[in-house]
Amino acid sequence: MSLNAIVSYDDTTNDHDALMLGRLLADAGANLTLAYVRHSTQSERSLEELEEHEAEALLERGARWLGEIESERRIVVSPSTGKGLEWLAEQEEANLVIFGSHMPHLTAWLAQFTLPTIVAVVATVSVTRTKDFFAANGQADPLLGLTHGFQAAFLACSLIAAAGVVAALTLLGRPRVAAELQPAAVPAGD
Repeated sequence: MSLNAIVSYDDTTNDHDALMLGRLLADAGANLTLAYVRHSTQSERSLEELEEHEAEALLERGARWLGEIESERRIVVSPSTGKGLEWLAEQEEANLVIFGSHMPHLTAWLAQFTLPTIVAVVATVSVTRTKDFFAANGQADPLLGLTHGFQAAFLACSLIAAAGVVAALTLLGRPRVAAELQPAAVPAGD
């Protein structure tokens, strides 16, 4: 069975990773469809023609990123990118939809998610352990129960911090895309 893959593309830097994955899959024998989802149509005919032309030009630029690889190009109109791609996947009998996304640098990701993660872990572990402590010790002093819960939460946070340090040391400075997979520059005005 052949792999039919749809590559969602809107000409942003974040979608270039989707194109590169599509190129790798095509090199391995996959059939590619390059797709752009427009979110509305224009009521005035001349404006609609302009939108269609811009969408076709956008897919042409995406096709140039793919190089010599053959791909169909499809423009879908849907208020939702996900729903539009779902519809297209059904029409094309696609087994895979590749959607580019942005993954922030590790330090930015950690800055955004570390504090909420620690708060959630501390709250969950301390409440759970306190509840377990009271279940096992009946009429124990409430302060003693809370101390027991927060000790467990501190241990959980320490383990998360250690895992974060190991991940940071492992991934820090690692290139996001291998040099041989980075595309050559494509002139914008062709």
